[in-house]
Amino acid sequence: FWKTENDNDKFEAFSTLYFVLSEFTKVAAPFIPFITDYIYGQLRLDHKLVQKDSVHLDQFPLVQDVSEEEKALEKEMDMIRGAIELGRELRERMKIRIRQPLSRIFIGTDSGRNVDESASLEILEELNVKKVEFLPKEQMARFTIKPNFKKLGRAWGAQMKELQQKLQRLTQVQIKNILEGQSFEMLGRKMTSDDFQIDLSPADTFKFETHSNGEVVVALDPEITDSLMQEGVAREVVHHVQRLRKEMDFNVEDRIILSIDVDQKTRQKLKGFSEMIENETLSRVQWVSLDKNDSIRAEIDDQVFCFNLACSGDS
Repeated sequence: FWKTENDNDKFEAFSTLYFVLSEFTKVAAPFIPFITDYIYGQLRLDHKLVQKDSVHLDQFPLVQDVSEEEKALEKEMDMIRGAIELGRELRERMKIRIRQPLSRIFIGTDSGRNVDESASLEILEELNVKKVEFLPKEQMARFTIKPNFKKLGRAWGAQMKELQQKLQRLTQVQIKNILEGQSFEMLGRKMTSDDFQIDLSPADTFKFETHSNGEVVVALDPEITDSLMQEGVAREVVHHVQRLRKEMDFNVEDRIILSIDVDQKTRQKLKGFSEMIENETLSRVQWVSLDKNDSIRAEIDDQVFCFNLACSGDS
């Protein structure tokens, strides 16, 4: 919605939002009748989805059958969202902040097949990486399984060694089934995932740290080049400016003149990101020397920045 072009992507985004708002308003009407009637009135834009005088005069939405294509899309999006969640957790584990761009993310699936371009773009944007590579899961990691000794120790006693030997012979598919909650019998006893400790280890030929939810495996390339480092600083600048906009009570749509003062070496490196900073903060950037008493000081990655924000008067 921040994009200024009236292109097809923006049209589809607005259309989807309108559909969701109108249908949810109808579904919620029996439970919150007054507020939904007000919202419905605001949504009356000569569109066939909202054309009655009141939401209570419209048809209650019917359950729609989900096509096989839609089921496949839902499954793919579940995988994508799972990969994004794992990527965030992995960033936190590696102590790499989300505003620091990384070169690539590896995603391991059962087939290793690529997803469509829009889904890949979502991964890139959500995790702030430049490239996504899909691989067969077994190229990235393997599950290892061992008994939950704390739970099984006394009950199994002398049979524990035999149990360990049998567990070593389980296939990756069998371990995955256990991880997903499937129960089975071993040495005449019924067992569940609570009876085991299942860990994920990188494959011998894969050099990056991995993380998994059982369905998908992810890994991040932690190498940060000088270019990626500078972009990370630029994104921190954007973060600080957005916070300053809010503190100074600028409206969301207000365009501003953003003056930035930083040492000459850092300035030269960040000038290449001026357009990105302008687009993200709705500003026109000026790299200038500022009076320290008439600007806002901030420290970003051990660099001292001074900012000055003023309304540009442009709409």
